[in-house]
Amino acid sequence: MLAAPERKRRFARDMEQAALRMEDEPDKRFIWMCLGMAARSWFDPCFDASGLWDGAHLNMPVFDRLWGETFRDFDAAGALREIESPLLICMGRHDHLVAPLETWLPLVPEETQPAFALFERSAHTPQLEEPEQFDEVLLNFLR
Repeated sequence: MLAAPERKRRFARDMEQAALRMEDEPDKRFIWMCLGMAARSWFDPCFDASGLWDGAHLNMPVFDRLWGETFRDFDAAGALREIESPLLICMGRHDHLVAPLETWLPLVPEETQPAFALFERSAHTPQLEEPEQFDEVLLNFLR
């Protein structure tokens, strides 16, 4: 809903290519899926993250269980209630892989009062897309 039409078109095209690659190399289907989701994952919807996967060896049964069961059944609100340490939540403004920041707020217990950092020129990985700003936020939080 929040993504620009060009980003949506790019996503559809990239996922078609990823589906073909997954058929050809099922043992790398997680990598192909991640690369196909660039328009949802990166501030630059055309970013080629393939170099980040160089040399990666995947245990697909583990990934299948993690994404097919663990994350599906994960109780985010319950996990947030259990955190006793100070909490920093960092998100990219253009992250279309997870729900927007506003949807997470009702899950955070009132007494937790987390620190929030929203990175305007990032998507799912502000630590890579805005590393200087990310480092500054993290170091300030840790102080």
